[in-house]
Order: sequence, then C-alpha cells, then structure tokens
Amino acid sequence: MNVNNEELLVRGIVHPLFCSDSKNRLKSQAFLPPPNRNDVSLLRHAYTNDDFCKKQTKSISIAMNQSYFGVATFIHKHIDLINSTFDAEFKVFINATPLDTNNNYRKDFPVFISDKGLPMHSDLVYNTPVVRGEPNTLHRAFADKLCKVAYLLKDQHPSSDKWENEKICWKEIN
Repeated sequence: MNVNNEELLVRGIVHPLFCSDSKNRLKSQAFLPPPNRNDVSLLRHAYTNDDFCKKQTKSISIAMNQSYFGVATFIHKHIDLINSTFDAEFKVFINATPLDTNNNYRKDFPVFISDKGLPMHSDLVYNTPVVRGEPNTLHRAFADKLCKVAYLLKDQHPSSDKWENEKICWKEIN
C-alpha cells in the first residue's frame, strides 16, 4: 500500500531519548531504528486525528527515565529529498503497515480510517538494519537530516487525554 508523497507523518516523541527539552530540538535517535532492526514506527495523520496520535504515543511502553513529550512531523516527500543526498545503495522509504487488533500486519485491502487496530500505522524503513556496536554513520546522517526538516510539537498539556495544542501539522523551521 502506497503513502501519498504529500502525506503528513507523525512520530511520537519521548524525552530525553528523542529530544532536548532545553534546546527544543530533536535528536537523531527519534528517527533511528533500534539495534538489529531497520524500521521506525510512524502514524499516517490522514488516517487518524490529533487526539489519537497523542493517545497512541502515550500508550507505548516508555522506559522509567523517559517521559512523553509530544510529536514530530514531516511530509513523505522529505524522505525522497534526503535520499537524493546519499549514494544509491543507501535508501530509506516509507511503508504503509496497517496493523490489526493483535498488532499483526494487515494484508487485506482496502484499509479504512474506521477499521479496528492501527490502520494508520506506517514505518520509516532503512534498507539496512542498524548494527549494534557499529557506528552506523549513514543511518545517523540520514536521521540527523530528517531531524532538521521535522517539526517538533511539544505537548503543553501532557496529562490531558486530548491534544490541546496547535493542530498537528508540519511547518518549515529555520
């Protein structure tokens, strides 16, 4: 299933692993896969709403020294723009990966916004996994560039169940 090139993608952000609160800046870890994996979970905003993005981010198991911070957004076309700055052998892409209620990938189509499970799930996929103990230089360089175009939205009301901030969107930052 394809993701539209103009589609808004959302990444849940925890602090301090994915961002610096004092500098209000994303860290490359926000867009890097865990060791020995090549995928990073995202949400397709077109298939959900702001409240759900917050609820889903807050529901993910967060380590004791981490706390929910907000979300980061980018447009699918940013991936192609960043890819164009790398050698052809290293690529990153977006896969629509809708999940059923048991978190299994759905192979039935079409997928609708109202479907149970996570019809809005997608993945940022690197063509090679991050290798534990290696520098993973290209992965980090890509993630750093994505951090520079992503828009970070800090949740000003983290204890609320609703998104009570600026509408989740993407804005160009300087």
